[in-house]
Order: sequence, then structure tokens, then C-alpha cells
Amino acid sequence: MKNKNKKIVCNRRAQAHVEMIISFVLFVGFVVFILIFLNPVNQSKISDAVLDATWNKVSDNLSINYNYISLILKNPPTKCFSISSSPINLLGALVTDSSGNLVYSQVVDSSDMKIDNSGGETVYRLYFSDYFNSYTKQLDNCDSLLSNFALKEYSFGLSSKKKTILYEKISELNKSYTENYKLLKKSLGVDNEFDFIVYNESRDILFDVTSNNKIKGTTVLSREIPITVMNNKTQQIKIIFNIRVW
Repeated sequence: MKNKNKKIVCNRRAQAHVEMIISFVLFVGFVVFILIFLNPVNQSKISDAVLDATWNKVSDNLSINYNYISLILKNPPTKCFSISSSPINLLGALVTDSSGNLVYSQVVDSSDMKIDNSGGETVYRLYFSDYFNSYTKQLDNCDSLLSNFALKEYSFGLSSKKKTILYEKISELNKSYTENYKLLKKSLGVDNEFDFIVYNESRDILFDVTSNNKIKGTTVLSREIPITVMNNKTQQIKIIFNIRVW
């Protein structure tokens, strides 16, 4: 009887050892699973460099290049006028006065152009870009201005090239984000997640995609960027671009 009890005790001890080993193996397996699949230690964190890189790619996508040149009149007529023998290609020109208001014009060919001068302006700006909308109408009975050395009635300033964010491209970005976020990320070359809100100067929301993509990261960086953009009529618009990355 004594040997039988001793045998039972030994069996129980062996069983306890087996259970401890199984528990240890399960614990180690669980830890390995956490480290491999959830990876809480090596999980990548968003930095300012990631935010900078994302904004640079987004802003490049929104930006366009355009040229502009000043046109100066010596004795402006009170109606429309025409210029000829221009040193620059006038095709596609969009004309504004010195205050930035659009002025009607009519391009005859690459070197000839008619401009409405009912406002009696002396300085105009001519803008060139495929993204600008034309502002033209038929102009008749215009005064012909001369640019020869003896009687120089108009002259051009230096041609300049600039880069700006186009307002209409923000609208396109908003549409692309809403319709196919993954495709947009691929086209931008962005690996991390991002969203944005655009406000006007009065903090009214112009564009907001934050409801389209739920934040899944633990670290979210946000930045508000006040910028002046241009629309396709060359008008300046002040906005606040808030971008978030995670």
C-alpha cells in the first residue's frame, strides 16, 4: 500500500512537470508571436522628416510653372489697342491690369494681340500657362501701337518664370483622395498614410478628406501651412493647408 501511494505521488509530480513545460512552451510561443507579428518594439514611428517628405510630394503634385511679363504703355488709348511684332509668343496669353483684374484680349497670332483698355491702364501683365483659362472676346477698331525706336508707344519688361500651387489642383487632389486613395498614394510615391483639411482665411473648410481614412497608427503628426495659391484666372487666394501623417 505504501509503495502504491508513493507511485501515485511520483506520477503527480511528473504530471506537474509536464504541465509546467507545456505552459512554458505556450508562453514562449505567445511572446514570439507578439514580437514577430505585432512587433511593438520595432514598430516604425512617424517623424518630422516623414511629414516634410509627404508635404513635399503633395505640394509638388499641386504645383504648376508659369511665365509672366509686363507690358508698359507710353500713351494709353481710351479704347482697345493692338500690338504687333512682339518679341515673345503671345499664344495662350492671359492679361490682367496692374491690380490683378482680368482684362479682355484677343490673340491674332503668335506676335499680334488686341487688348481692351477701357480702364485706361498703363501697365499690364501677360501670363502664360496651359492651366490658365482664357479671357477673350472679339475686339474691333483698336488703335495700333508702334514699338519702333523712333516712336515707342509700348515696351515689354523682363520675362519671369514662377512656380505656384494651383487652387484647382487641390480640388483634383480632394477628388482623387475620395475616389481612390490607394491609387493616389502610389501616384504620389507616398508610403505612409495621410489626410488633409484646407481652410480659407476665415477658417471655413474648403476641402476635408479626414472622414475617408481612419487613423490606425499610434503616432499622428499634424502641421498647418499658410500659403497663397493661384487659381486658373491668376487670382491670388490665401489658404491654410492642414496635413496629417501617421
